[in-house]
Amino acid sequence: MNGDIRRWFAGEGECLLKKVGLRAGDLVLDFGCGRGRYTIPAARVVGSRGTVYALDRNRHLLADLIEEAASRGLENVHPVHSLDEMKQILAGGLLQGVLLYDVIHSYYFTARERERLLASVAALVRAEGLVSVFPRHMSSAEIKAIRNRLDALGFSLETEWEADLLHDEHFNSGRVYNFRKKP
Repeated sequence: MNGDIRRWFAGEGECLLKKVGLRAGDLVLDFGCGRGRYTIPAARVVGSRGTVYALDRNRHLLADLIEEAASRGLENVHPVHSLDEMKQILAGGLLQGVLLYDVIHSYYFTARERERLLASVAALVRAEGLVSVFPRHMSSAEIKAIRNRLDALGFSLETEWEADLLHDEHFNSGRVYNFRKKP
């Protein structure tokens, strides 16, 4: 494990996610979680009364993530394979937060698919809930489209700031956007 990953898991990831607005007891979705670089610190932040749903289409990565969470004593990480499955799990309940970190760029989604994804995610978030976006590999026009779409879905931009986040095993500076669902 390289130094950046060690620092991230030693507390920097938790500090960032607390700044994002995650709290103890929250129900959170880490969409496109991959290896769980955000899932693991989120699970620590929400604690044993909270839950982090780790969604990724790669079942091998999810299995590895669940094994990693268990090895760290985290029993509050649950794998999810699709947004449809997430809806069934919640059964009418809603999330306090969603992390969309380095996953909604054009490598994975067309503009139209991204619009549908944001609508699906918005439907899972309770009033005053959070959608946090780290839009790596995206143009300013794409970021503006995301902001406009979330606004149309009943969210307002709450904060944006420059942060050092773990990306591809190393720290990179990037912009984080927090959107809050209107009551």
